[in-house]
Amino acid sequence: MGVIVSYDVYGFNGGRNRLICDQLADAGFNVIMPDYYRGDKWSDDNDENDLYPWVRKTPIDKVTKDLNDHVYPYLDKQGCKKIAMVGYCWGAWVVFHSSTSGKLTCGV
Repeated sequence: MGVIVSYDVYGFNGGRNRLICDQLADAGFNVIMPDYYRGDKWSDDNDENDLYPWVRKTPIDKVTKDLNDHVYPYLDKQGCKKIAMVGYCWGAWVVFHSSTSGKLTCGV
């Protein structure tokens, strides 16, 4: 089973994201954590008034394109017959929208 991890606004390296991916992989899952922001994560140093414009730079159609063009094909090539997605904060929004694609077995 493949597991897609969708993180919060702090991005790919924020919090315990990589640890969680390692724990899922150690449990036998094929884990992928796409870099939706292309390295342009939110920082606590940013002005909070800039949050909404920053979030709008990564619309769901851009995320969906990444998933359809890269992530799902990768997991398919790895032999994953089922795909789950877990999301934290902003990533939960990704899970919500992705759950309508018909490609996920479950989303949390």
